[in-house]
Amino acid sequence: MVAGSQSQPSGPVLQLVGSQPCRDKNYSAEIYFKCSSVEEDPVLIDVSESCTLRIMWRTSAACPVDSNCVFDGINFISLRRSDYYEVEAEDGQKFLLNVCGPVRSDLCNASGSVTACEVDKNNSVTVIGWLHGYHMQRLQQKGVVLTYRNSSVTTEIQFLCNTSAVNANPKFIGKSGKTYSFELETPLACNTWPQECMVLGRDGGRIDLSPLRKSNGNWVTRSSSTGVQYHINVCGPLNPSPVHNCSDGVVGACRTDRHSSVSLGYISGGLKLIGSDTVMLEYTGGSKCQSGGRHSIRIVFLCSRVVGVPLFMQETADCVHQFFWETPVSCPSMVAVGQNCIVADMRYGNVFDLTVLRSLRGHSLTNEKGDTYHINVCGPLNGTCNGQEASVCLTTWDHKSFAIGRVNRTILYDNGALRFVLHGEGCKSGKNSSTVTIILLCRQGDDLGQPEMFPQGDGDCNFYYVWYTRAACPPHWSVDCSVMHDGKLYDLSPLSDSMSNHVVVYTLRNVKFLLNVCHSIVFGKDASCQYTSAACMVNMSNPNPTTSFTNIGDVGSSPYFEDGKLKLKYGNGAMCTDPKGPDHMSTSITFECDSTDYGPELLPGDVCVYKFVWRTPAACPLNVKAERPHEDDSCTVGIPGTINRVNLRALRNSTNIVADLEGNHYAFAVCGNLSRSHCGSSGVGVCQFKAQDPSHFKNAGVGNSHLHYSQGSISLEYTDGEPCINGTKRSTKIVFVCEPHGPQRVAFIDETDSCKYLINYYTGLACIEQVECSTPVSIDSPPISLTPLIRLHGNYEVPVGDDTVVYINVCRPLLPVEGLTCPGGSSACSAHLHHKSPTGDKSLGFPVGPVKGDKGKVSIMYILGSECDSGPNYSSKIEFECDPKSGQGHPEFRALTDDCQYQFTWKTSVTCEPFIKNMSVSDGQCVLKNEQVNGSMDLKTLGQHGMVQVEEFSVNLCSMEAVLHTSSRKSYGTLTSVVFDYQRQQVRLLFTAGASCSSTEMYESHLVLNCDRYPHSNEPEVLTKNDCSVVIEWKNAAVCELLVPTSVHSLLRSEDTQSSAVGLVVGLIVLVAVVCLLVLYFRKPANWKHFSRRVTSLFGVRDNGRFYYSRVSAFSQVRHDSHSSSLLTCVSISGGVRLFVASHFDDCRVVILMLPN
Repeated sequence: MVAGSQSQPSGPVLQLVGSQPCRDKNYSAEIYFKCSSVEEDPVLIDVSESCTLRIMWRTSAACPVDSNCVFDGINFISLRRSDYYEVEAEDGQKFLLNVCGPVRSDLCNASGSVTACEVDKNNSVTVIGWLHGYHMQRLQQKGVVLTYRNSSVTTEIQFLCNTSAVNANPKFIGKSGKTYSFELETPLACNTWPQECMVLGRDGGRIDLSPLRKSNGNWVTRSSSTGVQYHINVCGPLNPSPVHNCSDGVVGACRTDRHSSVSLGYISGGLKLIGSDTVMLEYTGGSKCQSGGRHSIRIVFLCSRVVGVPLFMQETADCVHQFFWETPVSCPSMVAVGQNCIVADMRYGNVFDLTVLRSLRGHSLTNEKGDTYHINVCGPLNGTCNGQEASVCLTTWDHKSFAIGRVNRTILYDNGALRFVLHGEGCKSGKNSSTVTIILLCRQGDDLGQPEMFPQGDGDCNFYYVWYTRAACPPHWSVDCSVMHDGKLYDLSPLSDSMSNHVVVYTLRNVKFLLNVCHSIVFGKDASCQYTSAACMVNMSNPNPTTSFTNIGDVGSSPYFEDGKLKLKYGNGAMCTDPKGPDHMSTSITFECDSTDYGPELLPGDVCVYKFVWRTPAACPLNVKAERPHEDDSCTVGIPGTINRVNLRALRNSTNIVADLEGNHYAFAVCGNLSRSHCGSSGVGVCQFKAQDPSHFKNAGVGNSHLHYSQGSISLEYTDGEPCINGTKRSTKIVFVCEPHGPQRVAFIDETDSCKYLINYYTGLACIEQVECSTPVSIDSPPISLTPLIRLHGNYEVPVGDDTVVYINVCRPLLPVEGLTCPGGSSACSAHLHHKSPTGDKSLGFPVGPVKGDKGKVSIMYILGSECDSGPNYSSKIEFECDPKSGQGHPEFRALTDDCQYQFTWKTSVTCEPFIKNMSVSDGQCVLKNEQVNGSMDLKTLGQHGMVQVEEFSVNLCSMEAVLHTSSRKSYGTLTSVVFDYQRQQVRLLFTAGASCSSTEMYESHLVLNCDRYPHSNEPEVLTKNDCSVVIEWKNAAVCELLVPTSVHSLLRSEDTQSSAVGLVVGLIVLVAVVCLLVLYFRKPANWKHFSRRVTSLFGVRDNGRFYYSRVSAFSQVRHDSHSSSLLTCVSISGGVRLFVASHFDDCRVVILMLPN
């Protein structure tokens, strides 16, 4: 410290006044800033008698700003000298130059406008730089360069990073043509390392390579040709390592061999976008190169699903080391972080406001173990949790509480996905913390929804919830999905999905298609499609979410008929880039009526026109019935936790009859009393009677319209019927079970107690939310559907021990079983067998969750079954394993766990991916084989020795030119591949490389062989055709041998035959006798009229000439046509055999037809 006064330094001064007293005033400070190219710490130079501290601070920030001498915010003016730099060359020549200022020397020029001059050995002077027009710029492979130009010569000063360079000393590098090159090492050049290793893509996505920057170690790769090693860091300096000595300054890359290390330079600029999803990073100014320049490195990053490493490509003649690097990190991301539960979609502009999800009551979820999770978002729960404010609170079954998620209003948006991430205390003793992730998924409609719990798997207090809600949806569009045609109503609305999209995967081109019906695509992580899009194509080989989704059709008009076919068209998609195509891409879907929903299937289309065919029950005509309006809100019930209501009013106007095995019949009405009944003139909801004794009638319950909802089951309870023998009054419970497919039907289940009756009513009106029977959409693989395993006739029966059986259906409620009283809607139920009748049953769960898994391994869980003695409710889990040889297979019991879960394994071909086989055909070869199931088919069995005419096409499966156009004789291709599709139960033959169709295309054809054991027609038909291709469909039973082994067919036929043989013989004898007696009785018209009047007056059945008779073990339907004197009886005997008995009243002819179910 120096006391006293000194001369005051020049430059800017900052004066500060303190608060500490000094004599008669407070301390003060004066900071003198001096322009310097070297950053130094402040130094105290003086303390005056007036209590003023004088401080000197040398820094480049004090230098005058010259816009021509600033680059990337770095001011190089501090390198300017008051006179000049003197540089000597090796040949004795001398140069005088300055940085961003004139050379002040009489030797060069006294005018003050010369910035560089050359002085030879004879003191002859040549001006090589003028102050006028100088500028800073970044030159490729050189980095930051100061350039002086005049009319004839150019002078460049290249700045190199060196953090230890205190004194600036330029060096002459050489002369190339009329350009003089100098280098100047300075710490200022090191400041060009960017703060963020990020660049914006062309579509607005953010490309950030900072995850590749290493804080320890470096990326190391080797040149396969030279064996040298490369050490690389991304957007940062190399970390110290004993294998290289290139860490001086901020070198970003280094090359080493056994003897030396070569610097490849420092960063000479930020990332450069050189493609939609390709960026380049360059380091320049490395060690000197033999060519005269300096070593540099150029790395090209490509957006890819491959998690790669830097790959050396080549070293150019001017010492540029080129690398190629595939990595998902370089893919553009539309990540956004929102505060206060509001976040914006940067790509499409929608603002998601999640504040509407905050609830004063919160949401409560209970798992099978009895643990309860209380959840709120965008705010705390009402009340504390374990003494803390929390958004997620866990209360275990033994009443311990843990605040596993603190309040967090930050919402993350990532390429279509929204999520909250909350942290809290440990979920059990010994754990210090918990993480709760709440994933928000779009469900279009008015429902805010509620969170659903994923099973906890890792035991490390990580919890995941999925919340389907309208708050996660952007704007969406829809149109009316019904159409009248030829007096019939067609309604495709069951195919319109508000939670997910229909997916079609085209593996040959590695693309998949997302479709919705009459509705825009459900937006999400794997469906970042344009909001108006109803059909969207996803390029699965392109991991860039900003470019991998293509709109191939907007929501437009409603369904329509064209050439007798039901169609739906989406137009105005993305621009078509093919000059042969239309202006915009479009999609056309043709719907065909079928008893099974096979999902959409891609067909060959025209340029930029995508065509699909969809076989589905939704394409079948409906019976139109007008619903009578009601003033009140009866015969409906609300679903807790939602705004949905189930409305059964459409069932009110019908009389239903069901029978038990004791000969009792039950006539009942829904949501009210029978309009006419021998049980009474009013107040009768259910009437019990015996057909053979008209005087035996009992009121089995008074009707009402008060629906009840419990555990997914909807029911009516009719009480206060006539007294039973024990004095209690008769009552009936009608349980309405969801039946999404097939006709409505009723079934008598059991007399559960004395004069308490249980009836199941199967109807689509009871479906609250249909369980998705396929795995979720995945980028890596197509969804796996379990729909073919759904039973519509008879449940799966799995033995467990000697006297216990478990009844199972897949994704749907159980079908009725006489005496089985599990709650309606259960998908699994166990029971003890007593004299072959089920007793002591308990529900093993309801299908409330999605199918999980992929690539052949799939599982589904049924939860919230009956109470278990050990605590939680019973549940069941079925794990499906791919086995092509098992056909549809059958569940097998595996274990009963300590937490009351029944576990089953199921080997089936349904979960197997399609088997694709490349093959060719030579003339005369007519056998198609599937080695996976050891199945084969002689193609000569199709048509006439494998030949058939289909419209204008001639098909000869035993010829190399399998498909010919009859008139032009042009070949539509030869067989190249076969696809065995176990899920769709079809074999697809692809014929390619036919005759030339255009300059770029050749004719091709597709033959789709559908397994159909009872085809209506054995003739093929053209499914679709365009200019260069045709698709022919052929339903046939023989093709089934290629999809299910013969041994499986034989086993199924054997089981059906054995299980029904005895009952079939007895049933035939009794049935024939009864039918003959009926025929003899009804030969007289008077007898038939008398019988008809009795039935009509008894139950008020009007306006049709039929009534329906239903029972579980033998469901029969008797249909009488009043204009014909014949009777048709259909009896379905358990065991899989149907008997059709047709009798003619006039001549007592009886025809019995036995068919398998």
